[in-house]
Amino acid sequence: MKTRHLWKTLTAVLCTMMIVVSSCLGVKAQTYYSYEVSFIPTPYGDLMAVDGSGDYIPDYAYLKGVCIVDSVFKELGTLSDFNPEVVRDSYGCYGLAFPRSEVERMFAIHNQCQAWCAANVPLIVPDGTSLTDAIFILADWVAGVMTYDHAALSDSALLTYYQNALPGFQTGKGVCATYATMFNTVVHWLPVDMETQKVSYTGTNVFNCDTKYISNEEHGWSAIKTDNNQWVLFDITFYDNNDGPRQPQYLMMPMSAIMDGAHSDIVSMFYIEHGNTIMANGY
Repeated sequence: MKTRHLWKTLTAVLCTMMIVVSSCLGVKAQTYYSYEVSFIPTPYGDLMAVDGSGDYIPDYAYLKGVCIVDSVFKELGTLSDFNPEVVRDSYGCYGLAFPRSEVERMFAIHNQCQAWCAANVPLIVPDGTSLTDAIFILADWVAGVMTYDHAALSDSALLTYYQNALPGFQTGKGVCATYATMFNTVVHWLPVDMETQKVSYTGTNVFNCDTKYISNEEHGWSAIKTDNNQWVLFDITFYDNNDGPRQPQYLMMPMSAIMDGAHSDIVSMFYIEHGNTIMANGY
């Protein structure tokens, strides 16, 4: 994670899935928006800052930026593969930034995966399915279509390629990050009726189930927020068991499972979100 000084970032008004033109020190530049996340130009080269990631502690700024990006881009795994930098303005406030080309790559991955979901998820999960049942259907689907590519463990370029959901949707192969981000993407995409807690593809009073990609240095898996506002863990890679007999103990795991040896030492966004510590009870 690089850190550099940033003279000043622009403020931005959130807009939905559009690209607008803004200026930075008199230079025209694109500002990228997607629902609750926006990337705004900086005066330093092609770096685009995550709007809202500002904090006076660099590590918190980094994690806040990661949380903001993750709130929309469920397809992405560890953001270190997108060349992040922590920048600082003249007031001593830090923020998370990415090169413009990497921001464009994030949007490309996001848009392709969302298009895949729109075309295919309704064929996998029937309308009217309860949210709980839908989550298990999607866990089975991901495990069924995916095969763990062990060649990536000795091929750094291939391992990097698999650090998001798109290769899984396109090839059915990947590593733990691919499994987890695919699962997060399809679960989060589901429109769920606020009252009935059932999938509703035509409903208007709907919400999207919150998901998070969490990881340590060796493994990545999923956290899903349940209808009682609690987080539970899903490890679809372990559930798949190298295309062997499914291991259901790795679905709907309690938060205490992070201490089981395989799921400990989480280093991504799950413990610090917008400057607040997240504990086992949810927040």
